[in-house]
Amino acid sequence: MIEGFLEKRMQGFNPGNFLVLKLQITIILMLFSVFFNFFLPFNYFLAVIAVLSAYFLFVLLYEIRNKFSKDFKYFLIIFGGLFVFVHAGWFIQLFLSGAERLNFSFVLLFLLIVFFVVVKLFLGKGFTRGKILSSNGKITVIETGFDIKSFSKGGKQVFETKKKYREGEEAEIELKKGFFGSVKKKLKE
Repeated sequence: MIEGFLEKRMQGFNPGNFLVLKLQITIILMLFSVFFNFFLPFNYFLAVIAVLSAYFLFVLLYEIRNKFSKDFKYFLIIFGGLFVFVHAGWFIQLFLSGAERLNFSFVLLFLLIVFFVVVKLFLGKGFTRGKILSSNGKITVIETGFDIKSFSKGGKQVFETKKKYREGEEAEIELKKGFFGSVKKKLKE
């Protein structure tokens, strides 16, 4: 419903990016709820956990599966792993005492870093693919979709080129990620 509204009203709206944004916002809200559990009665906190978890699982298991059926297993690994880590954080807050909570939090943070390194090493790739929308021999416009394996969002990319490409062809874009998350994109010729 919201996607249809945004697609009509926003030029360049990408439904795949929007679905992933919904997952990311839900994960962030889950993390914030861990910190705010001290201000809510326990029953309200459990209700917040249940609602956020149900929404997250709906988006991941239904909407993402329908939109990204080919790469669904990668979404399940990455976002399912984050879901497990967030629930482990809730467990820490609810059932462990102060010293145990601190020790387990450090272990959980270390495991989360290891998880991201392993995911990046084994699932990550340094390129993405897109469809050529237009090319005149000097400038080429390519539309890409959200690519979980290269960790790049979808959209239109503009490249300076030395040759003309056929419209509708598939092109490969090299991604070189900098230290602080900056991405340099280059059309693979």
